[in-house]
Amino acid sequence: MNRSLIVAIAFVLLSCDEVSDNPRDRHFNILFRYGVGARNELNSFENTYTKDLILDGTVKIRLVLSTDDFYAIEGKLQSTGFFSFPDTLRPAVSDTPWYAIHPHSTYFFRVQTGANIKTLYCADSVYPEFFAYYRIRYEKLQEIVRFIHDRLSMKPEIQRLPPAKGS
Repeated sequence: MNRSLIVAIAFVLLSCDEVSDNPRDRHFNILFRYGVGARNELNSFENTYTKDLILDGTVKIRLVLSTDDFYAIEGKLQSTGFFSFPDTLRPAVSDTPWYAIHPHSTYFFRVQTGANIKTLYCADSVYPEFFAYYRIRYEKLQEIVRFIHDRLSMKPEIQRLPPAKGS
């Protein structure tokens, strides 16, 4: 076998494991907003990450997830049953002032797998025990949020961002 053919085959095999910078070429994309006011955002549709700096506004950077990141996040969504969740998780009681948590986190997902798009919204404004019917799904949602947050926090690009000021 000639050397140029071996190099070409190796290049093709190695490039199969890479994620395209172009979101339209991907099978899986995710828009995930989270935190108080859902001001933190992972957006693989635009290859960006936005961090809420609280008193200093937000900062947006370019962030292209790795193949491992995409597989891990999609795998976590599949294993937790995310795609069978309702589009909105709501508590079983009204959001009255004596049960409400302020400030509270809000989560929004827009997930594309192939031609399908799944959205999910949850305002974490009441104590978890009031999610009753959705309790298991709420716990799975928290598992997903922690998983993605932990994965993102290991990224050097995100570690270099300025710290949030205020609380």
